[in-house]
Order: sequence, then structure tokens, then C-alpha cells
Amino acid sequence: MGDVDAAELERLRAQLELARELQGFLVHELGNPLQSASMMVELGVDELRSGDPQGTATSKLERGLESIVRLRHLHLRIGGVRAVLGGRRSPVESSWGGVLDEFAGLLRERLVRGRLSWERDTAAIDAVPMPAGALREATLTLLLGACESARDARLTSGALVLLGERDDPSWGPGVALRMVLRTEERTVPLGDAAIERARVLLSGEHARCEPRDGGWLLWAA
Repeated sequence: MGDVDAAELERLRAQLELARELQGFLVHELGNPLQSASMMVELGVDELRSGDPQGTATSKLERGLESIVRLRHLHLRIGGVRAVLGGRRSPVESSWGGVLDEFAGLLRERLVRGRLSWERDTAAIDAVPMPAGALREATLTLLLGACESARDARLTSGALVLLGERDDPSWGPGVALRMVLRTEERTVPLGDAAIERARVLLSGEHARCEPRDGGWLLWAA
């Protein structure tokens, strides 16, 4: 197998790993509201059949409905992320700012569970077009990796900070996005696995990523 074939194989493996991460994420996100909706609707129906002596059936059915609404919102977010990764968006939604907005929506529940705030100062790059494909996949891989690092560190509170700049002193003209995981006391180290997968995804692209100042720096020409 030649070098080109080997590189492509590694890239496919990285894409598969991202797909597995998203699958695990979505199974968890879907499982909680599904279980809640099923339980509340079942209890509500049982109480209605028995005459609802405590008058609680309506409350249980309403809570079940809330879970169903959560599922609907999650379904819309899943569709949005698939469209973003595939480039099926308007020019505004396909900008760096639009893509980061979509990813923030996808990660909202995970950030809440991890007691993380989402702090973003990316005005300098928000309007810049972001190519579909590997660059977006690598960005999502790094964001998921940062959430994983927060979980492994067992943080009680913290912030996932995104800083965007045009150009980079080391790599030249382009777009630079820095990701840092912080608490009030310290910068939390980010794991190596996500950045290695991101590097593989970016192989052959005019883009790269590396550890920088306690976080990750993603750069694209």
C-alpha cells in the first residue's frame, strides 16, 4: 500500500472515530428524554385509567410532552449538524461564525452537564467562509475532545473559551481559532487523542492544529 493510500486510510479511520463519538453522544442525548417521556406517559395513562385520585396524571403527561419536545429539538440539531458538515448551508450559515453557532447548539446539553460555560470571542473570523468537510470535522473533533477533557478532570465549573483571529505569527495569513479550557484557578490540560485525530482529518488540507498556550490552535489558510 502506497503512502497516499495509507494517508487516506488514516483519514477514514479518523472520520470513523468522529462518527462513533457522535453516535455515542446522540445515543445518550436521545436516551434520557426517551426514557423520561415513556415513563411519564405510561404513569399518566395508568392514573387516568384508575380515575386519577390524586389529580397528577395531567402533570405526568405534560412532563412526558416536554421530553418529546426536547427530542424534537435534538432531531433538528442533528439535522443541522449533518448539513453543516456536508456544506448544505447558506453562505452566512457556512461561515466560521455560523458553523460555531451550530456546534454550540449541538454541545449545549453536554456543556451544561459538564458545568461549562461557552465563551467565544471570534468576531474577527465569524464572517469568513469555512469550507465544508475536513476542516469542520476537525473543529468538531476538537470541541468534543475539550468536553471530554473537562469530564476527565471532574470540573465543578469552568469555561470552554474560543478565540478567533485573522492570521497567525507562526503560520501566516489565514484563520486562527484557539480553544482553551479554563477554571477560575487554572488552565485545564486538553487530551492528546482529539488533536491527533484532528491532524489526521486535516492531512492534505491547507490547515493544521497544534497545542498552544495550554490549549489548541487550529489554523486554516
